[in-house]
Amino acid sequence: MKGQDKLKQIIPIMGMLIFIVFAVIGMINESVHVAELITRLILVSTILTLVAYIFNTYYEPELSSNYVHIMYWTFILIGFIPSIFLLSINAYILPILLTTALITTMIDSKLGLMTHLVVSFLLLMVISLPLDIYMMYVVAGLFVNYVIPYVKKRQQIVYVALSTTLLMMLLVIIGHLMQVGNLVGFNYANMFLAGLNGMLVIVLAQGSEPMWETIFNITSQAQLIELGSANQPLMKRLLVEAPGTYHHSMMVANLAEKAAIDIQANYQLARVGAMYHDIGKIEEPKYFSENQNGENIHDDLSPDASAHYIIRHIEKGVSLAKEYKLPKNIIDIIKEHHGDSVVAYFYNKAVSHSDGFDIDVEKFKYAGPKPQTKEAAIVMLADCVDAAAKGFNMEERDMDQIVRLIDQVILTVVTNHQLHASPLRFDELPIIANAFLQVYNGLYHERVKYDRELIEQ
Repeated sequence: MKGQDKLKQIIPIMGMLIFIVFAVIGMINESVHVAELITRLILVSTILTLVAYIFNTYYEPELSSNYVHIMYWTFILIGFIPSIFLLSINAYILPILLTTALITTMIDSKLGLMTHLVVSFLLLMVISLPLDIYMMYVVAGLFVNYVIPYVKKRQQIVYVALSTTLLMMLLVIIGHLMQVGNLVGFNYANMFLAGLNGMLVIVLAQGSEPMWETIFNITSQAQLIELGSANQPLMKRLLVEAPGTYHHSMMVANLAEKAAIDIQANYQLARVGAMYHDIGKIEEPKYFSENQNGENIHDDLSPDASAHYIIRHIEKGVSLAKEYKLPKNIIDIIKEHHGDSVVAYFYNKAVSHSDGFDIDVEKFKYAGPKPQTKEAAIVMLADCVDAAAKGFNMEERDMDQIVRLIDQVILTVVTNHQLHASPLRFDELPIIANAFLQVYNGLYHERVKYDRELIEQ
């Protein structure tokens, strides 16, 4: 763990040093005065320190992943280094927006926004970017950062690319009008180059997603959307082979998604992780109550044997996830959604039939680990709440019961120390509880009672 922490410190420092080296090269090429060179280097170092601070402040979900650190700095270098050398060719073809688009697409939109503003200013200071061109990139970057998260289908990439192209061209015209006041002497070639730049940014950012996913072993939002489809092979298998588990998983997904939205976690990851969290039950569905039709197979098993079959759905789920090539963060949620908790029902049953002999609690515990992310912790809470709610008879499922149930389940999970490894904060637990309540309120709200005789007429 210490080695990882050191690496997290080293990576930003390495990034800054690389930046400074290329900044020096760019400045020397411009024959900048020594005093100005020193001033700019101080400014560059300060701004890059701010970039590192922004990463650690505005991006929490994957701070444990060194791959994300490396990817983040890679994306910045992709925009920064070519810009230093391309400026002497044409200022309208700088790949500044590509950094913004890649960070927004592959990591986080808020991080992409903050990085765009800082890196744009960095380029203005380092390579003396003209103010009108600087403003063009700033405004276009804000637009790209805003629209990319809304790209849910491949066809939408075309619209975003076209709109970015038109915006870039319009900004070139506006920049010229602000300086000259009319279109006399307007360079149409620069306008078309800027438009082409805008189009290529979107195409390259969206088209290169599979490559970055493979290189850095991460899951993009587009991939999560694809995995969240009910037409995925594993989802089809779950519906056919373990229908009770399928419907439970969909309910957990609804709970997890709402809670993740309310605490500003990765709601798509939480939803997809919840959809797949119990896929291990496909292998032996009849050992789980939601798939049983009157006959309980555990009536003929010892408590420790029953616990064994229950616990191993985690191992089987991980195996299936790897077979179907699910991404690592989904596999982690499958591993972690029970933490190292005890299968309480069968442990208590074993104790009640022990005749005073000690019962080894380790035989009744999940292997863990405990949830390491907010999304995994949310899935754990949603899973526990829905499993407990399923124990109510239909006539018992009123909102007062649900409120008490949610509070009790969350309290139990916390007191069993299942959340301490996750970054979930205590002040977020009431928000999660309220999110769960809203979902159940939509499910169990009072319905108008219709006169049966009128309906049958």
